Amino acid sequence: MRTKLSFDYWSLSQYLKHQVKNAVNFISQFERVMADEARRRGCDGVVCGHIHKAEIRDIDGILYTATTATGSKASRRSSRPTTES
Repeated sequence: MRTKLSFDYWSLSQYLKHQVKNAVNFISQFERVMADEARRRGCDGVVCGHIHKAEIRDIDGILYTATTATGSKASRRSSRPTTES
């Protein structure tokens, strides 16, 4: 069909892979910039709101923490106490 309409080849999977790669690179760059700014200001670390996933890690000696969105269903589920029988 695309050939009949004189359209070039286009792959949905390649497009999506490229979009995900761009998003991951953007988030990684954001984390690095935040750590660099914390260092520049003489801080030991940085706490970010929900931007990707919850994590605590070291970025070149700066503690980087990212929290989950407090209103999300996932964080409400994970905060429920478990009961053992």
